[in-house]
Amino acid sequence: MEKTIKNLPTVGEKTEKKLEKIGIKTIKDLIFHFPYRYDKYNSCDNLNKIQINTPINIKVRVDLIRNKRSLRKKMTITEAIVSDDHGSLEVVWFNQPFIIKNLKNGDLVSLAGKILPSGGRLIMSSPAYEKIAENKEALHTEGIVPVYKTTYGLTQKQLRFLIKKSSTYFKDVKEYLPQETLKRQKLKGINNSLEDIHFPKEEWSVGEAIEYFKFLELFIFQIKSYFLKKDLEKKESNDLEIKIREIKDFINSLPFELTDDQKRSAWEILKETEEKKSMSRLLQGDVGSGKTIVALIAIFNCILNKNQAIFMAPTEILATQHYKSSLD
Repeated sequence: MEKTIKNLPTVGEKTEKKLEKIGIKTIKDLIFHFPYRYDKYNSCDNLNKIQINTPINIKVRVDLIRNKRSLRKKMTITEAIVSDDHGSLEVVWFNQPFIIKNLKNGDLVSLAGKILPSGGRLIMSSPAYEKIAENKEALHTEGIVPVYKTTYGLTQKQLRFLIKKSSTYFKDVKEYLPQETLKRQKLKGINNSLEDIHFPKEEWSVGEAIEYFKFLELFIFQIKSYFLKKDLEKKESNDLEIKIREIKDFINSLPFELTDDQKRSAWEILKETEEKKSMSRLLQGDVGSGKTIVALIAIFNCILNKNQAIFMAPTEILATQHYKSSLD
C-alpha cells in the first residue's frame, strides 16, 4: 500500500510531479483521493431517442472528423459527424485539435454530454469521449462518472485511469472498524466502500460509501481524542496552593460582583490546580458572560504561586483590547 505511484503504468516524471501538487505520492494517496462530485449520464439507445439539454450517453460511429480555424474568435474547432442505425448527429469541440489524432473515421465511440439546438439543428457540444473497445469498461462516459480535484495539466481521464489501475489494491486495504461496529451501524466495509466511491454503479451505493467514510472519520477522530486524553492524564504538573485571602481581595476589588456560575467555575478550576495532574478545560459561555475574569482568577493564583502563566486571545482585536485594559 505504501508503493509509490511510479509502480503504476504510464506514470512518468511529469505526471508524478503533477500528482504531487495535489498531495498524491503513493498508491494509498491515490486510493484515498475521493471525488468531490459525480456526473450522471442517462444511456440513450439510439439517435432517434435523444433527449435535449439532458446529460446523456450515446454509442455511435465516427463518419467524418476534421479541424478548422475560426478566424473571428481565433480558435480551433473540431467538427464531427457521428451516426448509428437510426440517424446522425453533429458534434463539435473547441480548442482541442488533438482529438483528430485520437478519433478516426470509422471508430466506434461513446460520447457523454448534452445535445442542444443551434441554428435549426441539433449539436452535441464538447462531449467527453472514449473509444469503444471489446472487453473494456467505459470510465469517462457511462453511468455515474466521478469528478476529482486536479491541477493544471492533469486531466480527469488521467486520474480516473490511474485510480482504476490502483483498484487492484482496494482489497489490500485493511478494515479500520470492528466487525461488530460495521454490523451495528449497517456499514458495508472499507473494501466495498472504496469501490463504490470511485466506481459506483448506482446512486444509492455512492451514498452508502460516503456514509461509511464519514463514520470512519468521526471514529478515528474519537479514538485519537481518547488516547490524547489518556496521555494528558499521565503527565504531571506543579500543584498550586489556592491563595484564598489574596484571591478574595482581588475579587472584592473588582467593580462588579461575580455571578454564582463564575464563582463556581473559578473554584472548580482552582481546586483542580491543587492536584499534580495536568488540567485541560473548556469554559463555555455566551459573549459577555464573563469567561475572561474566571481565566484571570486562575492566572492570578498561578502567579501567586511564583509560576508563569500565558493568556492568549483568539483575535488581534481582542488581544489589543485586553492589553489596553491592563494598562488602565
